[in-house]
Amino acid sequence: MDTSSELIPRRRLYQDVLDRLLTMLNSGEFAVGSDFPPERELSERFGVGRPAVREALSTLEHLGILKVVNGKKSRLVAPTYDGLLGQIGISVGYLLNTDESALKQLVDARSIYETGIAWQAAKLATDEEVDRLRKILDAMTAARESPLAFSTADMAFHVAMAEMTKNTITISIMKSLLDWLMTRYRELVRVPGMEAITIAEHEAVYEAIKRRDSDAAATAILRHIVRADDRWRNVEPEAN
Repeated sequence: MDTSSELIPRRRLYQDVLDRLLTMLNSGEFAVGSDFPPERELSERFGVGRPAVREALSTLEHLGILKVVNGKKSRLVAPTYDGLLGQIGISVGYLLNTDESALKQLVDARSIYETGIAWQAAKLATDEEVDRLRKILDAMTAARESPLAFSTADMAFHVAMAEMTKNTITISIMKSLLDWLMTRYRELVRVPGMEAITIAEHEAVYEAIKRRDSDAAATAILRHIVRADDRWRNVEPEAN
């Protein structure tokens, strides 16, 4: 009889300490901004060695939950969505460069996600936000001969559109999706003629948002993403 599914996985001691610390944090025992107990105190409280406590605290620091102050004290902080997503950026970049199916899935996810963003942007955008989008689009046009400036303005356009949703999670995920895609396509904007096509596609998105036409905005951004995906597949990614 195969009993492999019944085996209990071995855990390292610091994982048990980490579970206990997370339980303490989730219970509200410590407030954001307060000093966290030192290694020695936690070691005595849990009855474990300081190395296990140190490793658990290091994990919390990496997760953006603790911040080391003056190299000694640890302070409880509120993690941000940008910080949490940024922590997995290196791993995602590696995955995209080693697994072609991951790239396709990311592009597919972006098409679903950003279509919804465009739809909401047209519905929720203020006049000031629409004006800002126009300025970004003008900056893209002015930067046609400067790959770095053009790429920066291009990304700013998509982030500005996400900001129109007034949703912090949406904004952070949009930033991360763009960052991850650009690990593969930094050189895309240097393809001759690509700038004019990109500007025209963004212009269509802008006009739809300006008219507060959600369906048209969603259609325009999807058309841009699909066409960009087709072109990207014919561009050799920059060597890392």
